[in-house]
Amino acid sequence: MLLITPLIFGVENLDAAGSAAPLEMFVALCGIILLTPVFMPEQKPETLDLVATKWVSCMVVWGLRLLYSVVALALLTGLFCLSMRLGHCDVSFGMFLGCVCGALFLGASGLLASAVFNNVAVSYMVPLIVYAANFSGPKLLGNFWLFSMTVEQYHQKVWLFVSALVMLAAAFVVKGLRRRMA
Repeated sequence: MLLITPLIFGVENLDAAGSAAPLEMFVALCGIILLTPVFMPEQKPETLDLVATKWVSCMVVWGLRLLYSVVALALLTGLFCLSMRLGHCDVSFGMFLGCVCGALFLGASGLLASAVFNNVAVSYMVPLIVYAANFSGPKLLGNFWLFSMTVEQYHQKVWLFVSALVMLAAAFVVKGLRRRMA
């Protein structure tokens, strides 16, 4: 996904607002790809029953998957920002953090949908609908507008980050409750 970004967006000699566009509009989609499938291997009841018999808790397994997905997301985003920097783009550390926050928000919405609905299609549709709604502009979504760095506003990213943390925690709570009820 990151390799085709330069084909869709020009990623050389961009100012701050121009650099924010590919980061927020395309690179942030990696959050959906990396975070949404954390619970997917255990969606089949047979697999969940098998994993539940092991001495390591399912929560630990899911937590480790989430951790390495977040680390991979940060590394990939950082490498992309570095490549933009090498292409003489005005990319700051704040833009890197903002992109990661947006990606976490999208991925967390998919992970929460996965925990609630236990359905692969819905798990990916929810963050894509959230992403599509962001093209309506900041008036509809306010502090949850993903593309705020393109207009050089960063305070929305704090809202996205906190919301992502809440959704991640809620996903684990829902998944834990669902597992206990099964």
